[in-house]
Amino acid sequence: MFLDAMKDISVDESNPSLSMAKRIVDATTNTVLCDLKVGINLFFSFRNPRGTQPWKVPLSFGSRFEIPACTVKIYKRDAPFKLTTNSRNSKFVLLEDESVSVDISDLTSGIERHGKFVKVNEREMFKVEGPRSFAVTGFTHKKYIPEYYIREGAFYVLPDADKLDDCSQILYDLIDELAEQEKYVVMRRVYNANNKPKFFVLVPQPDLQPKCFVMSELPYA
Repeated sequence: MFLDAMKDISVDESNPSLSMAKRIVDATTNTVLCDLKVGINLFFSFRNPRGTQPWKVPLSFGSRFEIPACTVKIYKRDAPFKLTTNSRNSKFVLLEDESVSVDISDLTSGIERHGKFVKVNEREMFKVEGPRSFAVTGFTHKKYIPEYYIREGAFYVLPDADKLDDCSQILYDLIDELAEQEKYVVMRRVYNANNKPKFFVLVPQPDLQPKCFVMSELPYA
């Protein structure tokens, strides 16, 4: 309920919770009274600058076909599972003799090409250039992507509501067909221009309303 509606309501001042709620209502405008779960979802949904939520980049198949798509983050209070890694102190050793340690100050960044070592500036070594994109790289049977591959955090992938056309029906048909064949879509996503690409899996969900894909990041590049 909107808190503004409570400004004309009398509360039992002996109840600390109601009294505090009344003071908050009197001091704020355009606010919402809700439970913790809804509040967390509202906070995460609207904390981002306008335009970054949802993410709207066409779902592309090769270089000639695109489907206007909208990707929306799914926020949940409790994740079903979370992958963890053991933190260890790293050290550098010689390739020829792993018993010999090398100080980090003696390291030089570079790559080996045709048997020769070529020095490369660290900032330029892994620099990525290119536009943002949301491209299909292939399809695979769901048995090749077990649940433990799927990382915490997920997204809904839907047709872009601002560009509904025949392509939207193609996306719905694709969801139905992949679900029937028990196949997933493997995606390559570049969130913003010049960002490093990440790979995701799209899991068809024909029983949700509306139909959509649920997208999760894969733990490899």
